[in-house]
Amino acid sequence: MIETNVIAYNQGYLEYIDRWEKIRSFINNDIKKEEVWSRYLPLPFDGIKDLTPSQKARRQNFVKNARLMNVAQRTLSTMSGMVNSKANEEQLELSSGLEYLEEDATGNDVGLLELIYDLVEEVSGFGRAGLFVDASNDNTNVEVELGARILPYKAEQIIDWSEIMIGTKKVLSMVSLLEVEQNTAIGLVYQIRTLYLDGDGLYAVDVEKFLTQNTKTESMSTATYQPTAQGQRLDFIPFVFVGSRTNNATIDTPPIESLVDINIGHLLNSAETEESSFYLAPTGFVNIGNFSIEQFREANPEGIELGTNSIGILGEGGSFQYIQPQPSMLSKELMADKQQQMTAIGGQLINAFTPETAEAARIQKASDSASLVKIVNNIENAMLRAINYVAYFNGITTYEVKLDLDRSFAKQEIITSQDLQLLITGASVGTVAQETVDKAINSKFNFADQDQTLNAFDD
Repeated sequence: MIETNVIAYNQGYLEYIDRWEKIRSFINNDIKKEEVWSRYLPLPFDGIKDLTPSQKARRQNFVKNARLMNVAQRTLSTMSGMVNSKANEEQLELSSGLEYLEEDATGNDVGLLELIYDLVEEVSGFGRAGLFVDASNDNTNVEVELGARILPYKAEQIIDWSEIMIGTKKVLSMVSLLEVEQNTAIGLVYQIRTLYLDGDGLYAVDVEKFLTQNTKTESMSTATYQPTAQGQRLDFIPFVFVGSRTNNATIDTPPIESLVDINIGHLLNSAETEESSFYLAPTGFVNIGNFSIEQFREANPEGIELGTNSIGILGEGGSFQYIQPQPSMLSKELMADKQQQMTAIGGQLINAFTPETAEAARIQKASDSASLVKIVNNIENAMLRAINYVAYFNGITTYEVKLDLDRSFAKQEIITSQDLQLLITGASVGTVAQETVDKAINSKFNFADQDQTLNAFDD
């Protein structure tokens, strides 16, 4: 839990942090860990403090045997891929003095377009990210020789912020960023980097390092530096918010959250289905006889167990009986319902090959792409601002930037399964050129290599 009395957190951050952590845990597959699972989903024997070995094993198997269909993660990857279908030179051109960003925008060999594609996933998933432009060297006033860098921050790292009015414009006056470093001697070191306008309205940075994430009681060091550009201090903070709806300090609702919630429910139903098949599908053996309560407890110290290879001992002088329970389809039906819901929200990967009407496909396509177009527009605008900051730090006054991200996904005509079947039939009787069929197949299934389309389907 966050200790709000120790480190300052923005109220908006506190309202969203649990939701961000839930999404992050799911798309990273961490939810398959029992300690993470228990935060969001029930487990057998919840509320019992002292579990028996068999109860602990049942809880572990409940999580382990669940089938994770991570539609949310695959949808985010697809959304990023949809923006990455144009050649690099068609999307980005930078003039002299800025071209190094194409190969290394962040200082750790992440190119500008790669950074943008990562942002598409981040903003589509969490509704928020940040870009910090810095030209300082190791938290000092010394500027780096190779030029300013664009450093990305996740929603969970932007822990506090404030704005002020200057004239008629709202201006960022402070933002605090949580960073984590790996120290070979002492392990993880947490760091809060606070960017702010001082009493003179000039940009300054405080950096405090400490050993515990939520407390400053083990503070290691504090540093302050005053970045300059072209020999002058800045009167603005070179930080840009990126949102799924707006590029301001207001937190946007995570676009993928509804899909994640349903996906988590689907995971629970999967666990219930697997457990019920283990405990109820196989025939159980029961020995019927006479037993006192004390004798029963002595013979069955952990109670009666169900499932494969289990046996219940109920007394002497009895006989074995076979018990075959009726199959339960409820969990499977719930899973099917959730798959339909995920498809409606945007997880069309689940049902990519199911025929649907052309009009339904076009409506779904328009709904899915509208949100992504907004996100792409916001990322493009935010990146242009960040590049302007880079140029300012580098002392470049005249420059050209071409940043035209791919939006063709919003314009593509839908090829439905029925359309495709008609084209294939036409090709088989010679009324449709095979090249037309190949292009349609590539459009529907997005083959990276169009040459493989014909070969794959001919085979």
